[in-house]
Formats: sequence, structure tokens, C-alpha cells
Amino acid sequence: MHHRTCRSGYRRVQKNPAGHIKSPCFLTLNGDSICPVDLGSLLKFHRQKNALVTVILSRAEKTGDYGQVLINEDGLITSFQEKKAGKASGGLVNAGVYLMEKTILDFLPSGCPYSLERDVFPLLARKRIYGYVADKPHVDIGTPERYTGAQAIFKNNGRINGSSSCFKSYSEGDAGLKKEKAKIPFGTVTVTGKARELILEALDRKRISSGRLVREFEKKFAELYGVRDAVAVSSGTDADALALAVLYDYGAGRGDEVIVPALSFVATGNAVLQAGFTPVFIDINPFTLNINPDLIEKAVTGRTRAVMPVHLMGKPADMDRINETAARYGLCVIEDAAEAFGAFYKGKKIGTLGDMAAFSLYVAHVITTGEGGVVITNDEDKAAILRSLRAHGRACKCKTCISN
Repeated sequence: MHHRTCRSGYRRVQKNPAGHIKSPCFLTLNGDSICPVDLGSLLKFHRQKNALVTVILSRAEKTGDYGQVLINEDGLITSFQEKKAGKASGGLVNAGVYLMEKTILDFLPSGCPYSLERDVFPLLARKRIYGYVADKPHVDIGTPERYTGAQAIFKNNGRINGSSSCFKSYSEGDAGLKKEKAKIPFGTVTVTGKARELILEALDRKRISSGRLVREFEKKFAELYGVRDAVAVSSGTDADALALAVLYDYGAGRGDEVIVPALSFVATGNAVLQAGFTPVFIDINPFTLNINPDLIEKAVTGRTRAVMPVHLMGKPADMDRINETAARYGLCVIEDAAEAFGAFYKGKKIGTLGDMAAFSLYVAHVITTGEGGVVITNDEDKAAILRSLRAHGRACKCKTCISN
């Protein structure tokens, strides 16, 4: 994430704003106010909430001069109220600092003046715009005199100029981010010395399918996610298909329906067909590219048995609303977390929010076994059915393996 700031408010939209942004999210200042904030804590909050925009809010004794912002108990902004001169009531006000996902640029007006507060934010209220309440008050820098006064206030917190602000360094934030840039390999895999050692060990023992090492992997995967069971399978597609096949033991019939997003890798729909069900495709939310929770209930019929939300490209689907609809109609929720290993939704690990979750261990994903997949669940009975299905009814029920 870069400390570059972009002018918004009533300025005309740049012809190519995306070309100036080098990271998935960016900071914007509105130009007439500023507020000291811990950047690490802000970024951590933004990611935990899966926010499209996080607005820095500060407390003011009189909100009438700025316009009041209302948030719910989760920090979601519910409304932006206009300025009312003379209004004396205290509350939260917009401090003029925004942390935005780059995708918001696709939804800004083009070719005409616009205001974030008047033209954009009110339309997006209640839709992934969150308020982060700062510990310190904001400072008005809308005039040269106020700007000069603000410099003294922020003397110990940093500079105020064209491209630098009063944000603390990453290493000082609660998120524990480091200043040095980490090198993350892209389009390749890292094979450690330990991995080579274990591969050679399996070859020497001539047990290259299932066995002790797979059981150990399942145990550690389950521990990592804090769930009862993890069941390793041959691919992410099989993880989806076998998780769905479990439904037959709970009354599902051939041809019954499973709700899936219209945008996903083809394996999602194929897995539904492989399991003997009928995929029902639901359109996506253009802000997240994930299944639109507003459309799920309309697709439920007497033959609907499950919903399979996909956390596309690791971005969590709206699991609260999906689970609410599923519970209302008695549907099973199976998370397709093929691309979401390590992702969080409102502080909870993706994969722990439904009845089961399917992960892919394909070479292009976050972690890999070359080929492979895994299903996790907290339901012991479902885990036993999964073990039986993956081995065509020849399931080994041992928690540990003594064969190799």
C-alpha cells in the first residue's frame, strides 16, 4: 500500500485514476481537514470488515458544521447527514481521510465534477462503507491560517504536505506490519527442504497414497482452522463434489438443486453435476464479484438442498446474509474456499462459517500438494461420510496410521 494521496471532492475525475494507484487499496484526503491515525490499525480494521471504503471518523461537540455520520454496532455507516449550521449536538463527523479499495474507481462518475460525500457515499451507505473512529480529533486545514495552526498540532506526528501526512509507520501499528518489503513469489511454488525430505521418506517407504503423512496433514489442517475434522481428497473439484454428495445421507435426491454463483471457475458448476445435482446459477454483486445474497431467496424452491458460495479470488462472500437465508429454508452451506486459504471474514476464518468448506491444493493456489483438496467440518458424522466416499466405501477410520 502506498502513501500516495489523490485529490477527490469536487475536482474533476482524472482520465485514468487507476493508472496512478499501485496497490489494491489507497488513501484519499479531501483537502480541507486531516486527522492523526494509526495506519496499521486502520488497515487491519479495513481488512477485517471486508470494506469497500473505510471513512475516518472523529468525535465533535458540534456536528452541524460538518454533517453527522451514523454507524451501526458493527461500524457499518448507515447514513451521511448534511451540514446544519448552528446544530449543537455532538456525534461522529467525517474527518476527511478515506481508505478505499481500488475497485471503487469503477463506480465513480466520469467526465463531470462529483463529490464523494454528496454523490458517491450516500448511494453506498449500508453497502460495505465502514467508519473507523479515530482516538484524536480532526483538524480543519481549509484555509492558510488553519493550515499553519495544524502544522504545530502535528509537529510530533509527521509532515503535512502534498504527498505525506500524519500517519505513523507500518511497524508502529497494531497490525504489526514491517517497513521492509516482503518478497512474495508469483506464478511459482516454494519447495522447502523439509518438503523434499518428506517426499523422499514416502518414496523410500513405498507408501505414496494416503497413509501417515496424509493423516498428519489432515490433523494439522484441522488444527489450523480450529475445526474437528479435515478430510483430504484428490482435488478441489472432488472436495466440492464429495461435500455435496454427503447430502444424500440427509435426504437429498438425484437432480435436486444447489445454488451457486454465476461467476466462478467452471469446476464449481461441474462439481454440482458430478455429485448428481442441478446447479442453479445466481448473479453476482458487482462490488465483490461474489454471489449476490439479495437474489438467493428468490431462487429457493422445494428441491433446493444447498448453497455453495465461492470466495472468488480469496475475497470473502457475504456469509452472514447467506447463512441467514440458508437457515430460514433449512439449506446446507458449503463454502467453496479453493482460492481463500488464510482469508478472514469479520475476524473469522473463511471455511469455518458453513456446514462444510472445500479447499483446493492445486499448484496455482495459496498452498499446494501438487494436486489435491481438503474438506473441513465440525460435524463428526459428515466427516465419516466424506472418508467413506473418498475411498468408495473402504474408509479407514483410524485417526493415526501405523502402516507407514
